Amino acid sequence: MEIKKILAKDGTEIIEVLKENKKYRLNSLYHPYNEAEKFALQFAELESGSVLCVFGYGNGIFPKKMREICKKDVILVFYEPCDEIYKICDVIEENIFLLVPEEGSSKTRIKNIREFPLLLEELTGFSNQEKITYCALPQYAQLFPDAYEAFLSIIQYRKKKIKSIIDTARVFGQDGVRNNIYNLKYLANSYCGDSFINCFPKDMPAIIVSAGPSLEKNIKQLKYVKNKALILCVDSAVKYLLNNDIVPDFFVCVDPKKPLNRFDERMRDIPMVCSPDMNYKVLELLDGCKVIFASGDNDYISEFYSKVGHKLERLRSGGSVATFAFSLCCYWGFRTIILVGQDLALKKNQMYAGEKQLLIHEKKEELIPVEDINGDIIYSPRDYYFYLQWFEQEIKSHNELTVIDSTEGGAKISGTKILPLLNSLKMYANREYKIDEMITNIQPAFNEIQKRSIETSLITSLITLEELMSNLKKGIGIIDKELGCSVLKDSVNTSTDLQLAKICDDYNGLKEGFYIQRQIDATCLEEYMNNFQGLESCNKKERYLKIKKYFELLLQATDNVVTIWKDL
Repeated sequence: MEIKKILAKDGTEIIEVLKENKKYRLNSLYHPYNEAEKFALQFAELESGSVLCVFGYGNGIFPKKMREICKKDVILVFYEPCDEIYKICDVIEENIFLLVPEEGSSKTRIKNIREFPLLLEELTGFSNQEKITYCALPQYAQLFPDAYEAFLSIIQYRKKKIKSIIDTARVFGQDGVRNNIYNLKYLANSYCGDSFINCFPKDMPAIIVSAGPSLEKNIKQLKYVKNKALILCVDSAVKYLLNNDIVPDFFVCVDPKKPLNRFDERMRDIPMVCSPDMNYKVLELLDGCKVIFASGDNDYISEFYSKVGHKLERLRSGGSVATFAFSLCCYWGFRTIILVGQDLALKKNQMYAGEKQLLIHEKKEELIPVEDINGDIIYSPRDYYFYLQWFEQEIKSHNELTVIDSTEGGAKISGTKILPLLNSLKMYANREYKIDEMITNIQPAFNEIQKRSIETSLITSLITLEELMSNLKKGIGIIDKELGCSVLKDSVNTSTDLQLAKICDDYNGLKEGFYIQRQIDATCLEEYMNNFQGLESCNKKERYLKIKKYFELLLQATDNVVTIWKDL
């Protein structure tokens, strides 16, 4: 491929690409700026908060016009797939993000394409899930078809992920809120996941043991790897390992509704890595187990850790305990990760090692054909296929990692080295380490004085939540009184407006608001979001009605949170 600058008829520098003896001009040969303006106009009416992902950057003419024409609060993300073009382009530094194939730059808005999934996580969520769109600049999809397909797959994955998060919030509903509150009982004696960063030698591998059917093939070999690699086991596989006299170094549990039959008292002696979302009944069952909170979006809990110099990171998880374990290993600094039992597909009538019953409906449309490690076609349930996509994207974004698939069956995970477990252990797990000693040397997150402070804070938070309920009721009463007036003027900044604004500001400043929002996510998210539509164009009566509805939804959610908190 040959890339060069040429002059358009009006004297503007444009880019010409020669590929397979065919010329492609990335701008108009006659009026490049007019062409760019016409292209940009199709996005002039994008809603505020939209995220527009653009494949191609070119010489900067298109991005400049798009930034001028799109609303200021529309987020623009450009990906230039060609290093040579990036090196000669005119980079706009303000109000856009630029993704490049190289290592990016010291400027925060120029990033490597491997960071695209993480960037989308930061820029998109519940509030703008319907406002993610994409396009390709002229000629780019034809010039770089593989890169364009990969670009689109990341966007589509993020859209599906947001929908999955929303669906999960609805499915788990009250359970997710209850878990996050009841698990506060274990906070004072907990460990924070950041204590284990770089705790283990860089040359020591981590083995993630999942519960796929193929685990039956090579479980015996795991006996010989104790103290030669960190054994991190997903919760569904722990009993199977223990029944085979294998004790993992950690097990991982994050599922808000994990069945209790996966656990027994033998697991009390194994450190458990979890998130505040996990089923609180598991912690009650394994009372006394070393609990390590390693990830979560719980700002309330995060603040306790922050005050004592810790950070509860929000690890990227693809929705399963195994994907969580993978992110955990990356977070802790492992450079070699060996996957075992990570089938991500069915084996005849099996979903889990040691079990024979098929746990999903045998409907062909629910299964997706995928390539297995031998190049044959097998079938993956839809959620497993989602996890497969996550693994492949995540492995791409960590080029410093060596990921070995020693599952010895199941779906092929692109980006991994496929090796039988015995070969993997000989190559990567051939040194002795004092792993138990390394783990034992890590101290809990809080000392005795800090523990007592946590208990006091939990009591104070209940009082704060009850005060919020009182203020919301007062606000609803104020609005009802105003709506009952015969004349409702459209003036602003009245005494009433200031009172209502203070209630809103007080709520927005509450750290306990995390639990209220989770309750809303679980029960009335769509109604909550729709209530804000068109607020700017409302008259005073319509605005008061929307604020009243907002207060009513907050009140209902807070009442549920308070009820659970009192049980705590």
